[in-house]
Amino acid sequence: MQNTFPACMIVPILLLGLTACPGSLEDREQFEKGNGTSATAETTSSSVCDPAPIFAKSCASCHSSASPLGGLALDTPQALEALKGKAAQGGKGTLVDPASPTTSVLYTKLNAPPPFGAVMPPSGDLSADDKQCILRWAGGPEKEGSP
Repeated sequence: MQNTFPACMIVPILLLGLTACPGSLEDREQFEKGNGTSATAETTSSSVCDPAPIFAKSCASCHSSASPLGGLALDTPQALEALKGKAAQGGKGTLVDPASPTTSVLYTKLNAPPPFGAVMPPSGDLSADDKQCILRWAGGPEKEGSP
């Protein structure tokens, strides 16, 4: 007796094969998670946040290394790292305090009313997502998953 594969099973198996893999090999993070699920809000919310593009778009016109208004440069990764633990000018507080990111002056200046001076950026064009990204970055890698 010859064992044959039923022809009616070919289409369902092909469809399963096309839909079982939620990503491509270029999406390494999805495969390295090890849970076999597709990317979710959890993956997105805990992913590393890079505030550099936000600062470049919304802040660097005034706060660049070439002309750091208030002594604050936000245009290079080195400048951003130098803000951690640095005292703010013009008021009390630490520019970026990884131990207490919500009290970091850089973050509090994004929200009204700031502890001193004006809300930044003056155009007010930062989205809630941009603010959350900056907050996660200010908290450092150990607090990345926190809102």
